[in-house]
This record gives sequence, C-alpha cells and structure tokens, in this order.
Amino acid sequence: MIDSLQRANLSTQAPDEQLQWFRYHPFFADFLRRALERQHPGQAEKLHAAAARWYLDNHQPVAAIEHCLLAGDTQSASQQIDHHLDPLIDAGRLRLLLRWFEQIPARQLDAYPRLVLAHAWTLVLDRRYQDAMQRIVHHRASPQTDTIRCLLQVFTDQSDAAYTTG
Repeated sequence: MIDSLQRANLSTQAPDEQLQWFRYHPFFADFLRRALERQHPGQAEKLHAAAARWYLDNHQPVAAIEHCLLAGDTQSASQQIDHHLDPLIDAGRLRLLLRWFEQIPARQLDAYPRLVLAHAWTLVLDRRYQDAMQRIVHHRASPQTDTIRCLLQVFTDQSDAAYTTG
C-alpha cells in the first residue's frame, strides 16, 4: 500500500534511501494536525511528548528535540540540546541550533552555560551582533565570553574596546 501511495505521490514521502521510514506529505500532515486540534483540543502536546520520548529511545535526538519544543517542553529540549550540542555543532547544524535557541526563554538557557555560549556564537555567525552582545553581557565572564565580546567589538568598529577586552 505504501508503495502505491508513494508512486502516486499521494500523502507519503520517503526521507531515507532504504525506504524504511515514511513521512506524510507536508500538506497532508498539516491537514491531520488541524483535524487533531479540532477533534481533540490539547492532545497534540501529549502526542509530541510521547514522540519525543520515542525518538530519544531510538537515538534520533534532532527529531526528539523538535517534538519537545512542539510539546512546549523547553526544559527537556534544553537538556537534550546541551547533551547533543557537540555532535550538532560538528555536523554544522548551526541554523537549526539558532532556531531552537530562539524558541527557548533566555532565562532557561542561562541555566546551561554551554548553550549561552553556543547561542552567542550562532548569533555572531548570523551577523546579529547586538543580539549576541546582549546574550553574553550578563553571562559570567570567562575566556569564551571575552573572546566573543572582543570579536563583536572588532566587527562593530570598536577597536579600542577590543584591545582593552583582550
């Protein structure tokens, strides 16, 4: 059945080459999300939380974090991002990290010093210098924050301040 749906390009897409996983077509998935919300208001968060647990159990942290955020569980999302930060950075997933950071309250991220630094770096790389500076201004001084601060000062033509910073 999945073969015939896929050949007709109806409802499903195979995101993997082995054809072991299938994803609903975005339009159909949106239709199903809206139908769920209409028929069972408030259930989507519970389903996203269950999906996040399943993805974590099956070693798929990116999907798990997405579902944590969709469930509104920014605390679990923060924990998982912190736990998987190094492989995500090594894989070049900086835009994804930035999108996630912007969905988590800054006060919550403050509990994870590595996430504060990673958030500041992603903002620097996105050329959002003001935002990056605001992200680290209240963060405990360290060689890492001083490096970011110095770099931001150079990028914003504050050479004298950069020289003083370090």
